[in-house]
Amino acid sequence: MHGVQTLEELFGTLMEERPKLHGAHDGTTLLESAAFDWSLHPAVLRWLVGHVHPGLRTLETGCGYSTVVFALWGCHHDVVSPFPEEHQCINEWCRMHGASVETVTYHAGPSQRVLPGLKPAPLDLVLIDGDHAVPMPLIDYYYTADLLVQGGLLLVDDVQLRSVQQLCAFLDSEQERWRFAEQIDRTRIYRKRVEGRVIEGMLWRQQPYCATPAAPPPPPQRGLVYRGLRKVKRALVG
Repeated sequence: MHGVQTLEELFGTLMEERPKLHGAHDGTTLLESAAFDWSLHPAVLRWLVGHVHPGLRTLETGCGYSTVVFALWGCHHDVVSPFPEEHQCINEWCRMHGASVETVTYHAGPSQRVLPGLKPAPLDLVLIDGDHAVPMPLIDYYYTADLLVQGGLLLVDDVQLRSVQQLCAFLDSEQERWRFAEQIDRTRIYRKRVEGRVIEGMLWRQQPYCATPAAPPPPPQRGLVYRGLRKVKRALVG
């Protein structure tokens, strides 16, 4: 057990120790616990430190150092991620350093299974940083966007991935409903501009992303067999 530290000191300790809170897995089964550190960039974590406060209603898909930050600053925080062993690692680190996790609620399971049945209070901040396979970032957005209050913040991590780029391209087009705030490293931050629904009841033609004509598709690529037959035909005709 460490001596009593301030929140800033605890955050500094987290950044210095860099504990391994994530396990190795095959997508469905945890193979090894406490094997990796898949943290948000330190600058993003520092941004969180400057924007969260006790009582804020927050939710994240995925878990890690961000969970520790939400816990340290007393947010009413929901965590949706598959492996309870990772939740235990987070709680153990906090316990070892005298930090409370009383305001954190863990929901163990894939977000596409957990979120539909989750009914949290209106949310002030959502962090999408869970499963990055298509279409999971969009699913996480679908089940959380309407819950964000007007002025609420949406953080989308790992924008270098095509699955996440698709979500960000949509959000960038939704300027009536979302305002891009800033990008820090691989995390884009948006602020919700309206109250209530931005998903349910929306028609495709109300979404600029869908209503704007897409670029024409590339010409079809003929297969090797087709090209081979064409050459044989030309040879026979000649």
